[in-house]
Formats: sequence, C-alpha cells, structure tokens
Amino acid sequence: MDGWKVSTIVLSVVAAMLLIVVVVETFALVFIVGVGLEYTENEATCELDVCENYNYTSYYLDDRDVCYCYLNGELVYKEKIE
Repeated sequence: MDGWKVSTIVLSVVAAMLLIVVVVETFALVFIVGVGLEYTENEATCELDVCENYNYTSYYLDDRDVCYCYLNGELVYKEKIE
C-alpha cells in the first residue's frame, strides 16, 4: 500500500470521528440550552403568575416544578407548575 493511500484512509477516519463528535456536541448543547430555558420560564411563572397574588417576600422553585411562596419566612402558598 502506498503511503498516500494510508494517509487518505487515516484522514478519512479522523474526519468521520470529528464529524460525529461535532454532531453529538451540538445535540448536547441544544438539550442543555432547552433545559435551561424551560427552568427559566418556570421560575418566571412561579414568581410572576403564582406568587405575585400573595405579596410574597420570597419564593422557591424545586426540581419537581413546585412553586413555594413565602411571606416573612412562612409558607403561604404552594402550587405545581404544569
């Protein structure tokens, strides 16, 4: 086998591997951004739609999308965000 044929095969394999890495990385990035945007949207819903009616002093959104509204450190209201 000639040296240039081996180089061509090696470069083709490296190019294919890099293409796969770029595709997987792109999907991962899109997934992470989507999760972040969903959390930000749920947090805004918790703050502005759920807890605003209770004149809360603080709120908390847990990992199960349950919004807790507090007034002076006391739980006033909680609601699951759909």
